[in-house]
Amino acid sequence: MEFNKAIDGLPKFAKILIAIFADIVFIIYRIIYDVINKQSFALLLDILCFFGLAALTWIMDVIDAILYNRVFLWQDWFPAAK
Repeated sequence: MEFNKAIDGLPKFAKILIAIFADIVFIIYRIIYDVINKQSFALLLDILCFFGLAALTWIMDVIDAILYNRVFLWQDWFPAAK
C-alpha cells in the first residue's frame, strides 16, 4: 500500500510521464489496489491487460493522468468492476 500512496502523492506532471513512458508502474498500482480491496473482477481485467491488452490501459492511464491527475482504475469507468 505504501507504493500506491507514493504514486498518489506524485505531481501531475510525473504521473503523465509515467503513464506515457512506464505504464507498467500503473498496472502494478492497479493490481495492488485490487488485491487490497478484494475486487476480483477488476483484478482479472488488470491481469488480462498485463498480458495482452496493455495498449487499452495505456490510453486510459494517459487520459486519467491528464484530466483527473489520478491513476486509472476500472471502478472509475466501469462500476460493475467493483
